[in-house]
Amino acid sequence: MFKQLQNNDLREGNKIPVGDTLPGINLASTPWIGDLDQDQKADIVYSSVNFSLRNNDLTHPNGLRINSLETQIPISKIHAWGAYIHCHP
Repeated sequence: MFKQLQNNDLREGNKIPVGDTLPGINLASTPWIGDLDQDQKADIVYSSVNFSLRNNDLTHPNGLRINSLETQIPISKIHAWGAYIHCHP
């Protein structure tokens, strides 16, 4: 199974593909959006999981991928909504 990260434009109702199409699915995580390399441009970190069986049996994972995507979108401050699921120490 192959999936692609999408940006959902709620104002216009558009789904905009982001990054490459990769094998696996995004099972239980949300992307992080921020300035990872401090270049004043948005970076996106997201994950996907492959499964060894076609039916995506959760007991048979076959690899976790963590992906980083650099964008050309200017970012001037840290946004409170940079990650939906975010753990604080």
